[in-house]
Amino acid sequence: MEMSFEQATSMIKYNAEQRGEQRGIITGKLETAVSMLKEGLEMSLIKKITGLSEKQIEKYANSK
Repeated sequence: MEMSFEQATSMIKYNAEQRGEQRGIITGKLETAVSMLKEGLEMSLIKKITGLSEKQIEKYANSK
């Protein structure tokens, strides 16, 4: 089954929107994690709450 140009364009747009939303969610989690670090919370608790890895959190914190 062949896809029309409009269908392909729509699919590409939808996928791009999904990636943008995911990036926004991850950025929000990273900002929250950095705030938690500044407040003195343990890294293990921050990882558990946010679902992020220590490497992700540290990389983001060091970029600020």
